[in-house]
Amino acid sequence: MNKSIPFWMESSRNTKMESAKNATCIEEFESFDLLNLKPFAERLEKFISSEKLFVEGSLVLSLQASFGSGKSTFLRMWKSDLEARRQSNLSLPIPVILNAWETDYAGDPLLALLEAINRLVDEHENELTAPKGATRLKEATADAANFAIGMANSFVAHATGLDPVKAGDYAKEMKSHRSSKAAGKEILEEFSRKKTALSNLKSALAECFGNQGKEVLFLVDELDRCRPDYAVSYLETIKHIFDVQGLTFILALDRAQLECSAKALFGQDLNFPEYYRKFAHRNIEMPPMSNDGISKITMRYIERFVEDPHPETPKRKTLLDNAETSFQNLKDLAAAFCLTPRQMQEAMRIIGHLAEKSPAQQGKLYWGIGYGLLLMAILNVGDPELFSKISTRTFSVTEVAALAKKITQRRNHQEWWTKLILIGICRAESQEEYIQFLNTAQKCGAIPPEISKEDLGKYLSEHAGGWGDFTTTKLAEIGGKISSLQTFGG
Repeated sequence: MNKSIPFWMESSRNTKMESAKNATCIEEFESFDLLNLKPFAERLEKFISSEKLFVEGSLVLSLQASFGSGKSTFLRMWKSDLEARRQSNLSLPIPVILNAWETDYAGDPLLALLEAINRLVDEHENELTAPKGATRLKEATADAANFAIGMANSFVAHATGLDPVKAGDYAKEMKSHRSSKAAGKEILEEFSRKKTALSNLKSALAECFGNQGKEVLFLVDELDRCRPDYAVSYLETIKHIFDVQGLTFILALDRAQLECSAKALFGQDLNFPEYYRKFAHRNIEMPPMSNDGISKITMRYIERFVEDPHPETPKRKTLLDNAETSFQNLKDLAAAFCLTPRQMQEAMRIIGHLAEKSPAQQGKLYWGIGYGLLLMAILNVGDPELFSKISTRTFSVTEVAALAKKITQRRNHQEWWTKLILIGICRAESQEEYIQFLNTAQKCGAIPPEISKEDLGKYLSEHAGGWGDFTTTKLAEIGGKISSLQTFGG
């Protein structure tokens, strides 16, 4: 498996999967779309085809989703799908992916956008309708790049130790200009030349892509991970230089993170929604994960990190008792805490490591400990604060009693989980803790009101054996092992 492919977007191992595992590693909706995002891409394309007619210049859409929700993989699948369809329909827009974070070091986002335009012209020169548009555009990008490199040179040299124009005479020439008597005049002339170069670039872009020319869809990823000044500069560059009809920009980002970047530059009083409105014409939310999508992703990660389903070459086997039921509970837990794919992956890695069975080992974990491990691993990424409180026994009974209600909406499962948590969280020698928990759980409806404190021992007996020797508070012990694992101590 090529490590560049997020595993949660894999399909079952079939012929399509094998054909995709080549050097280019094309990610197609048909092979990788476990979240069923293709219909969303189709709706988005229809919206773009209509909305672009009602804006002046380029259309800019903001695609909102939190970190780890699958934005990057969606963009790659959408690009692959468009490229496949363009083989028989060249009227579709040319898709280009721009990873802003990968070019953060360059200092000026203009360079990254110019490089993408230049590459696009090389690959699609025969499609550009203007007779000399391609040649003029390449010349314009080269001229604009000279100025961008000059401005970014000192930053890049400082950040990387490399001087991108060392082989040329640019830096020496500019030093000479600054030391001359006519430095002020020449600086103004240099600024004027820069303005002319950028104006020529915009004109060349309009010639190739505006006025019913070839359309381009720029899929901009990871903008919210960039340095604040670079992220804002990226937006400004799109707005002022690439505001050309025929160009569409999709900004895939977490708006909350981008807002932090903008406020870091302009102050906490910045009205970010209004500020961002001048760049993006419309904000669009990525569709939430369906239960079916969560189920598919969870099973993929289980196969990857918890138990390899291929007995001929197993990479890992698990000590979890009744693995099939355990995995169903994992799906419920992931859904209850609305975990992103990236969070699921982290939780599965923890479970896989702590529940791993060596070739010499026989038997299974006590099932109470197994389910306690699943719960604490999910809490570790889904509710770190409650995880910490349970691990250090600083929780309130009300918080923990409400936990079972959050895990599942199914009444019988709530009661089952409540009993499991009750035994795992209370000290065996403290009847007071059990009674306090019982009373609170009954108030929130997680345990039937007819269970009395005299009936509690019998009521819990079926779960007690699942924990084995429960003289210690097992959930706190499991939490300690997870914390220790994360500091390489376990």
